[in-house]
Amino acid sequence: MTIRKSKEQYTVKVLEKEPGSKHLVQNNAHWVEPHAVEGGKPEDKGDEIAYTLFGALIKHSEGREIVLEPASVVLKRRH
Repeated sequence: MTIRKSKEQYTVKVLEKEPGSKHLVQNNAHWVEPHAVEGGKPEDKGDEIAYTLFGALIKHSEGREIVLEPASVVLKRRH
């Protein structure tokens, strides 16, 4: 309710992948948080993002983006 009544703008940001492209945690660390490893154990994690579970909640204030809640992502298994 607070967000709906706010005069500031909020968005949900989700990583959009083009077929064949790679997204790495190190390039998106300011707004993503690894949650699990696809087909593996936590110690098998690589740096490549497989997919997004939940998008990041972003607040737009005074020309800046503030990450209120990072996106939960699943990482690909290291080969």
